[in-house]
Amino acid sequence: MDDIQKILKNQERAMRKVLGDGGSSNKKKNERDSRRSFSSTQKKEILYQQNNKCGRCHKSLDPREIEFDHIRPWADKGRTMVINGRVLCGSCHKIVTHETKLKKVDKKRSNSSKNKNSDYFGLLKKQKNGLGWDLP
Repeated sequence: MDDIQKILKNQERAMRKVLGDGGSSNKKKNERDSRRSFSSTQKKEILYQQNNKCGRCHKSLDPREIEFDHIRPWADKGRTMVINGRVLCGSCHKIVTHETKLKKVDKKRSNSSKNKNSDYFGLLKKQKNGLGWDLP
């Protein structure tokens, strides 16, 4: 019976590692989601594919500056797979991250300006009938 209990406990521990702690509130704020981070095997494969060079500037990477990045961002449903990963130097990673954030801000601005313009013209069309304006 003791062996069976040990096996069950080991299986339970393994499942917790794979699935996380099940959403309990005991999780530390700084602890990363295991699905978001590349595994050590994936990191080695990505480094090998890129010949230890930055995916953006193609300079040789210093092991202290290596940053693993999702090509399609994880927040935008990019999967944590070797095919969606790349290695960047620290400065290139900052630039890529900044560019991604700017694109999101620009997209939000363009969407909000379209909504404002449609609301504005919608109001003009409503007022047209009462004041006799001739708008298309």
